[in-house]
Amino acid sequence: MEKEYDTLRTEILQNMNSINNYVAVLYAALGAVFAFVLSQNNPILYISIFVILISISGRIHSLHQSSVKISAYIIVFIESKSQDLKWETRNASFVTNKNRNTYDNNNIIRTIATSNATSFIIGLFALGLFFLSLYHNFSMLVLIIGGLICIISQLILTFFYISGIRINDKRNKYIEYWKHIK
Repeated sequence: MEKEYDTLRTEILQNMNSINNYVAVLYAALGAVFAFVLSQNNPILYISIFVILISISGRIHSLHQSSVKISAYIIVFIESKSQDLKWETRNASFVTNKNRNTYDNNNIIRTIATSNATSFIIGLFALGLFFLSLYHNFSMLVLIIGGLICIISQLILTFFYISGIRINDKRNKYIEYWKHIK
């Protein structure tokens, strides 16, 4: 049982490391793309920002979901049978505890920088730049097609953001699913 626990905890830690790596790639890629897009005079290039945001944010979202699913599995199948192994149970309890606001308020900048909130905010910024760039190069076709793509992309980023906020609800659902299987 401890070997399975260690293996699953290692997988969660690897997911967290991968998330950190994806965030670093996201910032580097966005920096390069923003520099290129701003140096051009083509509003449609702003769509490339959304391609990067959605692809990397989607992968980060997937890794979060995987970690939560593993966490729920550990809580139901391993930690419920052990007195010593309780990390995920304690973590889930801490995260859902109403008295943790002081901790959260002290870490709000770290939370925003490493969550899908960053992609959401950058998406809003890119959307604004897209429409602002049309002021100088107005084209109805670019407005309609580019605008729709940018807005749909922002809706996808909004989904990732809201889903990230509700991650603890997702953990609780996974716990119920695992209990049903058990």
